[in-house]
Amino acid sequence: MKNENKDPFQKAYETSGRLLSRRPHSAGELTAKLRQRGFSPEVIGGTVSKLLSCGFLDDAKFAEAYFDELKAKGFGVMRIKMAMKKRGISDDILSEIMQGKISPDEEIEGAVAALVKRKLHFSREEDPLKRRQKMFRYLASRGFQSSVICRAVGEFNEPAREE
Repeated sequence: MKNENKDPFQKAYETSGRLLSRRPHSAGELTAKLRQRGFSPEVIGGTVSKLLSCGFLDDAKFAEAYFDELKAKGFGVMRIKMAMKKRGISDDILSEIMQGKISPDEEIEGAVAALVKRKLHFSREEDPLKRRQKMFRYLASRGFQSSVICRAVGEFNEPAREE
């Protein structure tokens, strides 16, 4: 009963606090979650701007941490961009984060590392063409670009790697 008498801004602020205590959110994510919970656009706007001014919401910090998390999981640049856009990260912040964060050589190393982790899976395929196709599909699903995939598969298949 207490909850019904509360100011809608206070209810939205408390709801935001509970959401942010579980994990970091972008401003876009938080806006969507408050909208799902039935708060009005005015209340959502006021709450999000208050959280931004207090420093509880920071899309740039969130994007940087999320980028590092996805990179550590072995995803490629395309998959990382898609996941960050899905979380409501603006194009400006996205391009700023991506610039200089990952070099083409690092991306190739990441792709080769992903292939090495699945080496046993790929070695089951006897036909070399089908094996290459499997590797290509796997890396494409992880968000690597085709130029990176071609170089990574080539490096992975070098005789020195096959031991």
